[in-house]
Amino acid sequence: MIFESDVLEVEEAQMIKDALMLCLKNEEPTVKLDLRNINKIDLSVIQLFLSLQKSLHNQNRNMTLINCTNSVIEALELCGCSKLFECTYE
Repeated sequence: MIFESDVLEVEEAQMIKDALMLCLKNEEPTVKLDLRNINKIDLSVIQLFLSLQKSLHNQNRNMTLINCTNSVIEALELCGCSKLFECTYE
């Protein structure tokens, strides 16, 4: 899933939640969230990512953040979540 918006904040949380729920319904072993366009992400969206990761773990599946921008990496570090997410580049 590629996020088109450059900002992921609480205002978009419901739309993001709906999109992430679709990821739970597919049967891919690894859900990849492409964050190449993201310049700003807030804690509400990071919480949604954590929830998705937990739900996928319960299904014996994985989640990977790909193409994280410096802004995303910094936000993950600030909230103490950087070690909870695998971030790769493709």
